[in-house]
Amino acid sequence: SLGMEALNLNTYKDFDVVISPNPISGNKISYTLKIPENGSVSVVLMDQLGRNIYKLSEGKLQKGNINISKSLPTLTSGMYFLRTIWKDQYNITRKVIIL
Repeated sequence: SLGMEALNLNTYKDFDVVISPNPISGNKISYTLKIPENGSVSVVLMDQLGRNIYKLSEGKLQKGNINISKSLPTLTSGMYFLRTIWKDQYNITRKVIIL
């Protein structure tokens, strides 16, 4: 299904990101971070060329499931990627479709 494709370079058991709903209509993105241990987390929205276009969050988070909703700037419809980096070494990249 959309949003479940992962381009994982370095993975960690129980670290996950789920975007829902996906595709997104409007200017709000909602996602759940599953963080297995306390640590620094950075979440950015990237375009298809891998350029960071919008920083959604950055900082230390407690372990657990964290639900986040953020407003997005006005973006052209199309495919983007949500990249989440945890502890500066593990990352998950998910496809995001904006209608």
